[in-house]
Amino acid sequence: MLGQKSVDIAADLGVSEAMVSYTKNSPVCQKQLEIMHGARDAEFLDVATEIRKMVPNAVKLMAEALVDPDEKLGDRLKVAFEVLERESPKIRKFEGAVGYYTADDIERLKARGRQQAIESGVMVLDS
Repeated sequence: MLGQKSVDIAADLGVSEAMVSYTKNSPVCQKQLEIMHGARDAEFLDVATEIRKMVPNAVKLMAEALVDPDEKLGDRLKVAFEVLERESPKIRKFEGAVGYYTADDIERLKARGRQQAIESGVMVLDS
């Protein structure tokens, strides 16, 4: 299951490489390996599910940083970015134009992002 070579397993156990090969290929061993792989895969899925549950909080924290960039979010913001990085779809190919934004353009984009966050319920303003 760990990917160790038959010759290395044989040396570790003090048996012949042929015996290791017969054992690894036996139906009983194959069934046990299948069970062990299934358990390992289930653990990975549990971790992936927990990370996916963090995404809304990560988005909310990043939205807060847009509203109040002077707030000291430090490590929390870094973790939020890492969660989103893991869960965001990967772009395989870029086709399009490259442009430059002025300070006014950036402010308009930030305002639009804040408005969309408010409308979607991700960000709530204090009354």
